[in-house]
Amino acid sequence: MDVVEHELKHPWEGVLAAPAHGSDVGVLVLAGSSGRIERERARILAQKGIAALSIRWFGGPEQSPGICEIPLETFTAAVDFLTTNGARGIGILGVSKGAEAALLTAVYDPRVDVVIALSPTSRVWCNVGPGPDGERRPYRSSWTWQGRPLPFVPMDDSWTPVNHGSGPAAIRGWYELSERSFAHLVPRAEIPVDKARADLLLVAGGDDAMWPSLRFAEQLAERRRSAGTTAHLIARRDAGHRPRFPGESPALASPHFLYGGTPRADALLGEAAWPHILDKLARTAPSSYRPPSGGFSVEPAEESVEATASRPPPILNRRQQVPGHGLSPASRTVHSHAYEVVHVHLYADNCGRAYGTTCIHEHNCFSELALAGKDHVSSDSIAAFSARRASSYW
Repeated sequence: MDVVEHELKHPWEGVLAAPAHGSDVGVLVLAGSSGRIERERARILAQKGIAALSIRWFGGPEQSPGICEIPLETFTAAVDFLTTNGARGIGILGVSKGAEAALLTAVYDPRVDVVIALSPTSRVWCNVGPGPDGERRPYRSSWTWQGRPLPFVPMDDSWTPVNHGSGPAAIRGWYELSERSFAHLVPRAEIPVDKARADLLLVAGGDDAMWPSLRFAEQLAERRRSAGTTAHLIARRDAGHRPRFPGESPALASPHFLYGGTPRADALLGEAAWPHILDKLARTAPSSYRPPSGGFSVEPAEESVEATASRPPPILNRRQQVPGHGLSPASRTVHSHAYEVVHVHLYADNCGRAYGTTCIHEHNCFSELALAGKDHVSSDSIAAFSARRASSYW
């Protein structure tokens, strides 16, 4: 599929990768604490028929140098950009701190239809790096909304890495210690995903060495279940913090941090998640839009639009372009949730609890159990699932 890329300079640096003949679906792609523009990831999404916008959301001109009190309006402005250019389905795909931003944006902006959170957190954390004033301490929230900092969990600076001073460090233990040290602050910092109308797809590895993203993902899923809504979790116990999708280059090693997992496990997790990500994004499109088997396509534009350096052409279905600044939350119809009957895969630890989620493990290696409203799974069912699991990768 032919892809057109547009470089953006204002209001943020970024790249817009879109199918040459348009798309009804737009997705905002957010990196984590690297702050980079995810060009490759945006490009492979565009090759699947999805217009992908990736922005530098800190560290750029007129931005905070670190992840410190970043306005969530940074991301709602990106949603404005997509809707202004004709998007009728909106997704946000973020990894790590970018996943934190994606989840929070969906809480505050009902235009978001789906969030794909890779290696997520379930709560708001403090700043990573300096704020606009150049200071790292005292700790402040990573995010603000309408000028007000969100409640957050600070870091316990008494922590020291096991291999202090001898190479890249695994900092998962720092987050786990901070949760315990500031347990009284955790409840107010929880991300209220139960209040978001967006569908939620979570992708996490159990060997994440940055923070316990699989546990965080399970907490997010449980929060949705408690509110009577659903989430979908894709997990590998041996994968780390950086799942890689088909067609992406392997993640580079860091001189500072250990991310856990292995290149193969991270790639297998991304491969398992990829078709579900594409399906979730496709489902955000209008009901008349149906991706054919083997790939996504969109209707061609009825008229061509000449690109200019200052303003890229409409990127999606050009007949649906919206003038001005896009749909406001108040002017967009928010459809009531209609949740399907939930199927659950048992976890490797045979915990016996059934989340109100769909937990999709690699190649659906577990048989599904229809809960029909039950909160627990019988011991006989657990034994049956354990037998089926005997030859799995766990």
